[in-house]
Amino acid sequence: MEFYRFRFPAGCDKKIRGQIDHDLHIVTYHSISPKMGLSLTQTAQYFSKKAFSFYSKRLSAYVIAYNSNLPLLEIIYLVFHELGHVYFGHIAPGGNTVATLKQQESAADNFAAFIFSKIGGTKMQTLTGNEHFTYDGMPAGMLLNDFWAWNSSDLLNNTLRGALAEFIVASALDIDTTVARQDWTAYDLLSPSGRKIEVKCSAYLQSWNPDRLSKIQFSIRPSRSWDAENDYSADLKRWSDLYVFCLYASKDRSETPLQLERWEFYVLPTDVLNQSCGNQKSISLNSLLSLCPTKSNYEDLQGVVENISLGSTPPPKKFYIIFKY
Repeated sequence: MEFYRFRFPAGCDKKIRGQIDHDLHIVTYHSISPKMGLSLTQTAQYFSKKAFSFYSKRLSAYVIAYNSNLPLLEIIYLVFHELGHVYFGHIAPGGNTVATLKQQESAADNFAAFIFSKIGGTKMQTLTGNEHFTYDGMPAGMLLNDFWAWNSSDLLNNTLRGALAEFIVASALDIDTTVARQDWTAYDLLSPSGRKIEVKCSAYLQSWNPDRLSKIQFSIRPSRSWDAENDYSADLKRWSDLYVFCLYASKDRSETPLQLERWEFYVLPTDVLNQSCGNQKSISLNSLLSLCPTKSNYEDLQGVVENISLGSTPPPKKFYIIFKY
């Protein structure tokens, strides 16, 4: 039995193995779709947009397939939900369950909630900062907050400011920030309505250059997605639905990035970026403005992100009239 990347609470693994009488394969849509002769779109259309499970006579095994484009936390819950169907015999070979579809879904949800509460509710949540460093089981006189203050106080540091911008956008969009940030996913954030968001950040003020203002540049480099099963993807592209370009616009060092009114946000559908910039790796502020992004402040950002059209609409062309005398 294959429990790919998931560790069950003590005792659960043995009990589940005793209940499941065939091997179990957990695979992504990317890996199973070609074997079924389907595209990713067809797999999502014919089975489920998120995850599904079935018994394979050819493999003599249960198969759980999931959409790897979803956030990791959601994937884990969905896999446990499908595992609940296997555990309760809903898709057993030759089985004839008397439970209704609604009862089956309820049972699978209860199974997932139980397992998820054991591993997801504690191990994947954010820490408080009050956790102790220990040595030989005893407090060493340092708290996690001490490390955070030492490591993360320079909010003008390029790397840290990028993570800060993601947090600010997540908070503006009411995305759950009690779950720890994941920095290896194909896109940065998923909005409540399911929009994939890439967050980019720039600023006039830099910690490494106190004497002058920096030119505003944003990275728009296409990339390869990564997952632990398939490694890096063959496709080099921009994976989000839209970009949120975050500009800390202050030019006064007495101010701080914690002042949200000092931030400007420019929202642009990824299709527009692809059409206008191709494989371009970076974009200046002036070039970005020429693409007619929607400008927003912190307060209005959620409405802009959730309501902006994602269609590929290029910016209006500029026409020049030359008078000859």
